[in-house]
Amino acid sequence: MGGGTSFPREPLDRNKVVIVTGGNTGIGYETAKWIAMLGAKVIIACRSEDKALEAIKRMKEEYATEKQKGTKGIIQDGDIDVTFMQVDLASLQSTKKFIENFKSSGQKLHTLVCNAGLGFLPLQMTEDGNELVFQTNYLSQFLICVHLIPLMESSGSDDCRIIMVSSSVHDFAPPFDISKVQGKDLKPSSYDEAGYYAYSKLYQVMQMYFMNKRLKESNISVTYQPILEQWRQNSVGISNVLVHTAYIALDIQ
Repeated sequence: MGGGTSFPREPLDRNKVVIVTGGNTGIGYETAKWIAMLGAKVIIACRSEDKALEAIKRMKEEYATEKQKGTKGIIQDGDIDVTFMQVDLASLQSTKKFIENFKSSGQKLHTLVCNAGLGFLPLQMTEDGNELVFQTNYLSQFLICVHLIPLMESSGSDDCRIIMVSSSVHDFAPPFDISKVQGKDLKPSSYDEAGYYAYSKLYQVMQMYFMNKRLKESNISVTYQPILEQWRQNSVGISNVLVHTAYIALDIQ
């Protein structure tokens, strides 16, 4: 996975801390890797430690190759700073533990990339009684956002961001029915795999509008990156990195 990039390569503050959920594979992997190569500290938040450590190993190998090639814009001294923190988004208990572990680490937080997601699976319910795609793609990451916003507000930076990696598939969500949000009382025979994936993407759009309204006077911006559209920002930075790396790997984590 990898290849050339079409985004401007501008250095990031070495003290900038970025969490990427699902940063061990696909879009999240490329996003985490390039943000780290541009200088920021990156935390990969995912379920499997083995997969995360293997991903970090590959990132460092690919960084060494890029540095050897003389790739412009990436850090030239030392190594990339990428670490792992465990979270299972299908478990609210695990999600809450991740939140508390990050808070207790004493680190600041400047950017949260909500990338992890899954979809088009047979009906599964979580231990919390929610439909799996709803909880993984939306609910657990919403919980992370809400609880880590105070850390971002107190980070000392005037440019903090919450970035949601989503899909224009939200355009195809069935008519909204609040009684179906959590997927309770679903039966495998009537489960709409594509519909519930589209629902989860729609909830992210709703979350973006809600958070932007609530945070408009703060130092945090909330953006939504639909990976199936060639939507780009003029500004250089993490959002731009994410938009362009989205076309490198389109597999769903």
